[in-house]
Amino acid sequence: MSQIQEAIGRARAVLVFGQGAGAHAVVTKVVARLAPKRFRNRLTFSGSVRFDRSAARHMTRVLLPLVNGILKRLGLRPRSFDIALIPIDAVGAIGLRTQVSGHSADTAAFRAMLSAATRLPLRQDVVTTGKIDSMAGEIGLVEGISAKLAAAAADRRVREFFLPQPETDRSLATFSPREFNRIAAAMAAAKENLLVTEVADVAALLAATTTPGACALAALKSGYYDRRAESEDSDDPIDRAAHFLCDDHNQRFQSALRAHTVTGRMRQAKRVLATFATYHVEHGKYPRLLGSDLQSLVAGVPSPIRRRPSFFPLLPLELCARLGELATEGDIADYQILRDIVSGMNTASSGNGADAGGRTTEEPNGIEALVQAVFAEISAENLARRIGLSIDTARAAYSLHTVILVSADDVNDCVASFYVYLLCRDGRSLSPAQLEAAKDDAQALLDRAFADEGSADAAIAEARYGTRGGMRFVLDVLTERFKNEAQADHVACVLREALNPFHLAARTAFMEALLRRVRPQLPEELREEPPGRFIRRLDALAQAYVRSLDRFAEVARSL
Repeated sequence: MSQIQEAIGRARAVLVFGQGAGAHAVVTKVVARLAPKRFRNRLTFSGSVRFDRSAARHMTRVLLPLVNGILKRLGLRPRSFDIALIPIDAVGAIGLRTQVSGHSADTAAFRAMLSAATRLPLRQDVVTTGKIDSMAGEIGLVEGISAKLAAAAADRRVREFFLPQPETDRSLATFSPREFNRIAAAMAAAKENLLVTEVADVAALLAATTTPGACALAALKSGYYDRRAESEDSDDPIDRAAHFLCDDHNQRFQSALRAHTVTGRMRQAKRVLATFATYHVEHGKYPRLLGSDLQSLVAGVPSPIRRRPSFFPLLPLELCARLGELATEGDIADYQILRDIVSGMNTASSGNGADAGGRTTEEPNGIEALVQAVFAEISAENLARRIGLSIDTARAAYSLHTVILVSADDVNDCVASFYVYLLCRDGRSLSPAQLEAAKDDAQALLDRAFADEGSADAAIAEARYGTRGGMRFVLDVLTERFKNEAQADHVACVLREALNPFHLAARTAFMEALLRRVRPQLPEELREEPPGRFIRRLDALAQAYVRSLDRFAEVARSL
């Protein structure tokens, strides 16, 4: 799940309720909504859990002018907000008061207000704490850090905790050495489950808790995409915060669009592109070289992704036409490129290569371009980067208590545990039924991995006597087999998706062109097979191709 949500105006905070031994820290959210215009330069507060009078006054006198100071530098008008804390069930359950005092929520309230005012999507996998001392935007330490770190570390939704730099002059004057030692110990303990990051002011906080794509979207939606702010070298955190929000808009847009497109997240990609186009329509100007930029971007997208039915059109055709109305004489050629690329015309991935009579019209150059894209996707380098690296990294991190196991049951249990570990290496979780099925799958994988040595019996013997490293060797062999099969599955999937839109003649032409590229890597007995046979045997072709790459790597390592 993406960690950037369009829930504008929501920021996680961690608050402490109670005092002393009865203190209890809870992760919650501060929600900021734009208030009606009649509430000029004001904060209102709502919800069942509220800030006390002192905290509310501080937010009104410090946080609101700070946010509006940044908005002014962006060319936006000052805003008023309604602030609320999402009700905390745990608070009512343990009988604690539902009024919040202190300044622990300052940073979260600041982020939520700025998010609501600029329509800036915020990361929802972070929590922040700290007092914003003044309208200069510096962040100071608050009490209860130890309890807050523990609460954040226990919350699976939280990946990163932001707090002020402890060893500042004002913090040293406020907290005792004993309290600093307690904070240091809590930070060390939390870092086992949590990334802990120190920030000095609101500019650093913004830079650390947003993404470039989110900043580009905010600039487009709020209308300051063409705005340029003060220098990033300013001593004023407010100037630097505004500069960060205004920096490299076009580069951020291009990077976000490319990241979504090349990974097949077309819903997000189309939303970003439509927002960009809408901004330019509303401002009455054609986006310079958009067609050429999109043409280059689409050419770099893996062929299986480009051939999905959901890929085109990249923009609503009506919105594309409205851009065309804005094109000047110098933009006409670029708009023609834009119109074609948005609809999927004149690309290797558009349509199924059939004319109005159903005949295949795919040009040889188009086939070769498609083969080139597919070959890049299934290259040894790409397979290693996308699949092999994570598996090899997981194996390197897996430690064994002992490399010698006495019984077959112990070996099978160790293999099953390691197999589940590989399946879950990227954070995936398995249901009870999947865990049960994994035991049989692990045994089958072990049989395939040691098929050349007489199946799993050879692995059990190695684990018992350790002639080649015992269980360490067994898991190494198992890992290689697991990796090869995962890569073969990916290759087969890429080929299947690439062939899917073609008619038979185009499929044969595609396979013939592909085989010309991969024939040197194939076993000799497969090199003279007719292309039509491989169309029906993609899995076998993929397995042979991956095994050949693996053998080539072994030879290269031995040289």
